[in-house]
Amino acid sequence: MSSTALRTLPTVPFPKDPLVEEVVGGAWRFEAPLGRGASAAVFRVGRGTARAALKRVSCGDGEARALHAFLRERHVLEHVRGHRNVVQLYGVFMSPGPLSGRPGTTSPPCLLLELLDISVSELLLRWEHLRGSSLWVLQHCARDVLCALTFLHARGYVHADLKPRNILWSAKDECFKVIDFGLSFKHGEQVRLLTRETNKQKKPPHCCGCQVDLWSLGIILLEMYWAMRLKDLGPSPDWGVRYALLLDEHIDDLADIEKFLLSLAAPNVEDLLFLPTRVLRLLNLVVDAHMLLDDEYQDVLEDVREECKKFGEVRSVLLPKEESNKGQVFVEFSDAVECQAAQQGLSARSFDGKLVVATFFPSDAFRHGCLYQPLS
Repeated sequence: MSSTALRTLPTVPFPKDPLVEEVVGGAWRFEAPLGRGASAAVFRVGRGTARAALKRVSCGDGEARALHAFLRERHVLEHVRGHRNVVQLYGVFMSPGPLSGRPGTTSPPCLLLELLDISVSELLLRWEHLRGSSLWVLQHCARDVLCALTFLHARGYVHADLKPRNILWSAKDECFKVIDFGLSFKHGEQVRLLTRETNKQKKPPHCCGCQVDLWSLGIILLEMYWAMRLKDLGPSPDWGVRYALLLDEHIDDLADIEKFLLSLAAPNVEDLLFLPTRVLRLLNLVVDAHMLLDDEYQDVLEDVREECKKFGEVRSVLLPKEESNKGQVFVEFSDAVECQAAQQGLSARSFDGKLVVATFFPSDAFRHGCLYQPLS
């Protein structure tokens, strides 16, 4: 993608970062910082109702390494466009303007990327009080990341930096996506580079290939299943012994993982609270829907629709009459952002004297009429 010269972004109150204002341009407005690493900083930006993530190369002592990672990530993302489980690249910005007014310097390059939601790393923190993730999340994560890796590996790329914070949930597509390709390489490329170095040292090269991604995914799934970070076991002199004891303790669990991945699981309450979708589920709203008269039933539907329209476009409202679905009401929004606003706005609200519980719900399950039991 060719470089793009950008207009100056109008001043925004927080934080005052002329670098971001300059690079994003007049079409996109800076909204908030999302995170910062050794080689880049990430910001949320907006243009009208659209939102995106801006990844800007960090300047300083490691600028050369950061620029190398930027060029590598840009190259990979431009060659693997369009896969559902890989973060989407929207644009590449190379502003010719000065960097913070210093003569002889240029603004750092930026990637405009798809804005995603919660990471597996954040989910691990929220699961600390639990035994581990639900089978439903484990299945989704394994399937989605394996699909992404199959796609990458078939095109000759190795991600090489797969970890919990590089796997994020997409509320829009309701799936996990892989991000951060700054350390990625073409399969075989690392062999040539290492051979060149080790020939000087007369040592055999040590390199990695696609297997390193599968190993990393296995570690991530174990961490999700146990709700712990395996890196917390080390480094220490007895790390190997402690790790072996942990595996012995959970060997039966490991044997069950294959069954879990092949079984049909349902999400639990934490999944439906933490992973946004386009469908909202309201609990404790109606006690006996099957007992309502037709007029009363329609009145409830209309009341729910009118209340939810305050947060966005409502596509459909479903109030199941089956006794097994007692108390549940489902509201389908046009997009996940509107549904998130409704979930936050309606949680713990009182409706007809009852305290309402608002969670998300998988869109595909809703479309196929698979309505899970109410949460106790």
